[in-house]
This record gives sequence, C-alpha cells and structure tokens, in this order.
Amino acid sequence: MKKLNLDISEIITLFNAGLSPRAIAKRMGCSVIAIRTRLKALGYSRSREEALKLRRGERRYLRQLDLEAIKRLYLDERKTCKEIAIIFGCNTETIATRVKDMGIMRSQADVMRLLRAGAKHPCWKGGVRIVHGYRYIRIGLKLYRPEHIIIWEQTYRKKLPKNWVVHHLNGIKDDNRPENLVAYPKGRHDAVTRHEPYKCRIRKLEAKVKMLEGTLRDSQLIWMTKDDATD
Repeated sequence: MKKLNLDISEIITLFNAGLSPRAIAKRMGCSVIAIRTRLKALGYSRSREEALKLRRGERRYLRQLDLEAIKRLYLDERKTCKEIAIIFGCNTETIATRVKDMGIMRSQADVMRLLRAGAKHPCWKGGVRIVHGYRYIRIGLKLYRPEHIIIWEQTYRKKLPKNWVVHHLNGIKDDNRPENLVAYPKGRHDAVTRHEPYKCRIRKLEAKVKMLEGTLRDSQLIWMTKDDATD
C-alpha cells in the first residue's frame, strides 16, 4: 500500500486553528483515519467536551449562513449545492438542507440539465451561434444576444437606444470590429442618415491608403502609375 505524503506541519496548524480531523481530511483530500493516526502519533488530541464545543460553534455558524445569498447563488447564478458549499466553506448537505427548507430545491431532471449545461455539455461549441450570418453570444441559460450589439455597447459604454439598429458598414455580418459598426434609429432610411457613415468610413480608409503609399514611396518599394499621378 502506498504511503500518503501529507504535510505534518499543515495538519498541526489546521488542528490548532480549531478544525476537526474530518474537516482537515476533507481539505487535504485524504481519509479521516489518516489524519487521526498522524495526530495521535504526534500526541495531539481533544477531549470530548472540546470537540463538542467546536461542533456547536460550527453549527452556530451554519445557522447564521446568509439565506438570501444562498438563494441568489442557487436561483440566479444557477450554481449547484456543491459549488455553493465551496463558497461558504461548509459541506454540501448543509446547503442542500437550507435550499430544501426554503422550498426552492430543483428536480432531478433540472439538476441533470444543469450539470450538462454550457461548457459542461459534450456538444459545447463555445457559446456561439450563427443565425442568418450574424454571430450570437450566450449570455445566460438558453439566452443568446447578437455579438455586434454587445460590442457596440462595450465600445460606446452605453445601452443601444430603443428602436435603434447596429449596421455593418462593409456589409459583412460577422465582421464585428468596432470601426465596422454604426448605429442609427430604425426606420430612418433617408439618404443622409444612410450614406454619411459610409462617407466617413471611406474618408478614413483613403487617409490610411495615402499614408501607406507615402511610406512605400519613400522606401522606393512602389512606382506611381499614370492614374495615380493625375490624382
């Protein structure tokens, strides 16, 4: 049988901090017997009264757990009892009991769906869907949002106004670079509103082209054509 290589100093530190052998074993990923054996060999032990005091303190702490926080994590953030228990530093059964007492316990089918949701699902594709050429990003359970709207809102640090649309200047629906996105009110399709963003984009591109041509010309890497010379 392979001997466990456990950090004795860590075991002693945790024991002196008030943790029980069971709690130490859970934290170090070994059996309770392994912890108890090492503590006994080192001469560390607690009386029954001391152990009971520690248990009462743990129970008192568990009674004071923030039920609203548990409810928010369980319902809104869709976390499992095990994940919530890790956050609060207690066992899974304690959280499951609180959830059951609040009457919000999930059914077995819901639990199975949650365990296979998102990145945990074998058919996970990165949370991206392509719908009519547009990229949609997963932002919640079975909830997707157009990526071009998300990027526009992040770029301008505001929500897209109601009845406004985000348009791709170059007509490529999945080219969601900030400089390729422009927003305008839905239904306002007059020439000025529709053409001005394109004119602005063309002017910027022309400026970039002139700058690159100047750099290449200075480096004698290109020769001007007759058409360029007339321009």
